[in-house]
Formats: sequence, C-alpha cells, structure tokens
Amino acid sequence: MGNRKYQLLALPALAIFLSGCVSSSGGNPGSFLLSRGLSQPTPKAATYCSNHGCQKRTRISLAGRNWSRIAAKFKRRHSPASERRAIASAMAIYERVGGKASGSSGDRARTQFDNTNQLDCIDEASNMTSLLVMLNSAGLLRYNKPVAPSSRPVSNGNRWPHFAGTVKDKRTGKLYVIDSWFRANGKPAVVVPYSKWKTGWSA
Repeated sequence: MGNRKYQLLALPALAIFLSGCVSSSGGNPGSFLLSRGLSQPTPKAATYCSNHGCQKRTRISLAGRNWSRIAAKFKRRHSPASERRAIASAMAIYERVGGKASGSSGDRARTQFDNTNQLDCIDEASNMTSLLVMLNSAGLLRYNKPVAPSSRPVSNGNRWPHFAGTVKDKRTGKLYVIDSWFRANGKPAVVVPYSKWKTGWSA
C-alpha cells in the first residue's frame, strides 16, 4: 500500500514535468528551472529538490568550503571528458549538502517508493541542472555547455519515463547525460552519451 501511495503522489509532478520536457535539443537550462518555479541558483542560495517530483524544496548554501571543494575539481581539467567526470564528482558534494539539509541523505539508487525522503529522476534532473547552471555561471565549465534535461519514454522494460541532467560538448556538439539517479546520495553520477542513454541504457 505504501508503494502505491507514493506512486500516486508522484504522478501529478510527473505530468507537469512531461508537459515541458522532451528529448533534449539544447534547451536553455535557466529557462527550464524557471518554468518549474525554481529560482536561478547561486552557491549562496539554491533549491534542492526531493520527495518525488520536487514536492519538497529545500533552500541550501554551498558557499565556503563546499564550493571551494567543487571549484577545485575543475582546475586541472584539460578535456571535455575529464570535465564531465568533474561534474559527476561535484554532484556528489552537492547531494551530500542537499541530503543533509532536506533529510534525504539516505536516498538510494534509482527511485524507491518506501519513504518520503527519496529522490526520483525528476528531483535528480532538476538538482543536476541547478548545479550545471551554477558551474557555468562561475566560469568553471570550459568544454561543456549546460542544456535542459534530457528525457526518454517508457521502453526496453522501463516502467516510467526517465529524465537526466545534460551537457553539450562544445567541440563536437554531442550531448552527454550526467545521471545521478543511478547512484545513491553522495556518490558520483554516471556519464553516458545521450545517443546511448536514450535507447534505454541502464547502469
């Protein structure tokens, strides 16, 4: 009964997300956040989504030591691929801060419906996009451009549509998904070419 309860709670938020999120084609990430009522994030003030479909919104700050640790990951990155790995690693720090503030530190990989402190892919994609906007605004991204989240429909045995934060390689124009949904709170996200991810790829 509990699983069913949280599935039903998540459906309205999923419908809202679906209404404006189709396969990524380079949409503006800032506009994406604003369209969902999320203010433009800064290291001093960002909104952390949790509880399925961003039903819980927690204001957090990364200013100080946490932002310094994030910024340090980009100092010696000399290729688009290494920069994407740095983003994945920076997300782990962002999640630890957000998880502690929102009570979702116990978030497990993928979507779980047995507690109200879990993150689903809508939460994860929104949080990743917020981080990407902050990194780009701080001038930390040299090789990759943030875009709106990517989506893929129900397919290949997947019961739900899936969404994930996305960047575009400035050199090649190719899209890469940086997906934190496949990992528990505080673990680096996975980096997958969009062309592979959209077919139903799973970690």
